[in-house]
Amino acid sequence: RAWPPGTDERRRLTVGGSRAAHGAMLHSEAMPELLRSILEQVRLTTVVDSEIGARGLSAAAAKTGVTIWIRVEIDMGLNRCGIAPDRAGDLCRLIMDLPGLELDGLTTFRSSMFSGAGNRTTEELGLEEGQLMVALADSLRATGIPIQAISAGSTPTARSAAKVPGVT
Repeated sequence: RAWPPGTDERRRLTVGGSRAAHGAMLHSEAMPELLRSILEQVRLTTVVDSEIGARGLSAAAAKTGVTIWIRVEIDMGLNRCGIAPDRAGDLCRLIMDLPGLELDGLTTFRSSMFSGAGNRTTEELGLEEGQLMVALADSLRATGIPIQAISAGSTPTARSAAKVPGVT
């Protein structure tokens, strides 16, 4: 099969019978054949942190007749990417309304290098990160938004974030 230029990494995500792939780079309406071929093999879960991103993925999914699972990326203080926690509900509701998208949950990777980390250990920071995400998910669920997955942690904080009940 001929793949569009620059798709080798995304294609490798589907090799070997993987059941899920994270493909944050799959963001273009120009790749319907690649998108369809990947989604014949895996359940694709990707991240969105903006209305523009959600609408772009929705258009691509609708054009190809597939479903893309979405985790809303939350900025918990690293200020690198993600939407502010207080705006997450609006983005989740938009994703729930758009064709071709299924809301899966929330994700963040605050790490240990954000302003406000202070002298706390990575263990403390990871636990706090997980607790903040679970609290956000609970508040969204209380408004009728079905948050299934909660992903939290970066390389230094993932182990401790995963200890928090509710982080999946």
